[in-house]
Amino acid sequence: MNICVIVPENNLYSETFVRAHIERLPAKAYLYGGYFPSYFSNGQPLLPRPGFPERVRRSLLSRLFKFDFDEQKLQQQALLEYFRNDRIDAVLAEFGPTGSKVMEVCRAANVALVVHFHGFDAYDAETLKEHGERYRRMFQTADEFV
Repeated sequence: MNICVIVPENNLYSETFVRAHIERLPAKAYLYGGYFPSYFSNGQPLLPRPGFPERVRRSLLSRLFKFDFDEQKLQQQALLEYFRNDRIDAVLAEFGPTGSKVMEVCRAANVALVVHFHGFDAYDAETLKEHGERYRRMFQTADEFV
């Protein structure tokens, strides 16, 4: 089974439990860089940043055709392609907000989603207010919760 662990931060000293999951589970890889991941474990960006000519091309296309390059959609597509190309079977999302941000891509890729809550993400009023609606959908669609 190919498991991908998704964590908000890379190698936080205080998160030994997260490091243990990465090291001890049969994880193929881990991704990090916010609740929606931006980087592979080797530091390479999930979505390569456009260079100068690419930025100019996007800007011109946006202005000429009123087309908006939605960074979030591009990131979601890159994650979906990664799941498919690397044959990821399951995602362990560390923290509730992470699970809520990747649930749609997991569903689109037919990848099992396991969400591991650790504390603040289950009781902090501001966190619940910010992610509440997404949490409701996540509790209906994720495969397992810890």
